[in-house]
Amino acid sequence: MSKLSSPSATILNIGSFVIILIWAYIGLMASEYLLVDFFQRIEIWMLTSFLLELSMLIAILSVCWWVKSKWLMIDIQWEYSIREIELQELEAIYNEYLGAYPWFINHYYFKRILLMIFVFLITPLVPFLTHPFGIYAFSYSPVFFALFLIGLGIISVRAIYPALPSPAGDGFSLPPLSKVKSAIRVLKNIDSVSWTGVKVNIGQFDGYYTIADAQPVGRIRGFESVLRVEFSEDVEGHYKSIRVVDLSGAPEDQEGKLLFESNSASLDSIRRAIKKSIASFSKSHGYDDDTMEFFQELHTSSEDNE
Repeated sequence: MSKLSSPSATILNIGSFVIILIWAYIGLMASEYLLVDFFQRIEIWMLTSFLLELSMLIAILSVCWWVKSKWLMIDIQWEYSIREIELQELEAIYNEYLGAYPWFINHYYFKRILLMIFVFLITPLVPFLTHPFGIYAFSYSPVFFALFLIGLGIISVRAIYPALPSPAGDGFSLPPLSKVKSAIRVLKNIDSVSWTGVKVNIGQFDGYYTIADAQPVGRIRGFESVLRVEFSEDVEGHYKSIRVVDLSGAPEDQEGKLLFESNSASLDSIRRAIKKSIASFSKSHGYDDDTMEFFQELHTSSEDNE
């Protein structure tokens, strides 16, 4: 039986809320003082505002790090099952996965990070943005500055917390979805491949699940039930090689028998691998010469049409 040791989410919410309010109040008071003769000490204003932002982010980072480091998963014994699914289904599982375990998985939301950087850079410019609208608008600069600090704090929590590692997150891997999509686009450009999808290895245990592996795959035209072309990951997680496997063995053998392997994943390499695999498969399974010639011509004509 696994045990998920977790801190209360309330700690993160209250902790970050208090930090944001404190820094917003400090920002309000400091800006009311510094903006009295703003144009005589712009440098001091810029330095002070950046230091306020930076110190708030450090405080938020500390709270997020403390909360996330408290998540622990003990005695995980995943029961794995391999499935072949459409890319759209993987995307749905991926989004569901992020929604199911947002508190302890490690994921970079790049849009949130970019928005955080943008707000961080624009917040010190609040007085410059209000000044063209007249002295009345400029007088509200401290309030606007405090509101920008609040916005920066909220965005930062939503950007920083998911990006931090967690001890529990080690058992909850995420597939490189963008790389999977790129590899599948390559397979879709090969007419000899009649179906493309993803071979996923999903682990389940005690009500939790993990996507342990996501491998771009395709089925070869005319041999959909027995021949599968697969992308293989290198040590850096890039799909730079391919292999073709024979699935005609025992039904429980989901990995198949290796027929051909190439260290290149170019279109020409994949086409060549498919042709050689068809020849090897046909020969080993006793296909007559006419049948072998038919399939070779089928895939040759497919290449000519691309």
